Amino acid sequence: MEQTFFKFDDKILKASERALERAEHSFSRIERNTEYNQQKVLSAFIENRVSESHFTETTGYGYGDRGRETLDKVFASAFGASCVTASPAAHIRSALLSSGFCAPAIQCSAPRGSPMTRFIPLSA
Repeated sequence: MEQTFFKFDDKILKASERALERAEHSFSRIERNTEYNQQKVLSAFIENRVSESHFTETTGYGYGDRGRETLDKVFASAFGASCVTASPAAHIRSALLSSGFCAPAIQCSAPRGSPMTRFIPLSA
């Protein structure tokens, strides 16, 4: 037997049921996308042989950081890219590149617009 914690008016309960029925198709689509993306990311973890050793602490300088380098490969695999820099400091490097503080021969891409919908080239 299901316990009731609050007393809701029947009109509210019926409206809630109708709203859930109307949204069922959208929820189903979201669940399919979620399942697909979970499998894609899990596949990228397996493909790049991610293990517990990739999650150990580092010096913080990023030199020879197996975990960070492997995470970049996981992101690249999951997004179908040749390479990715998935670092909290990536936006800082992009800003430096675009403002001319780095070598002019370096080019990179930065997200623009909705997350992961478009990339624009940055050149120094």
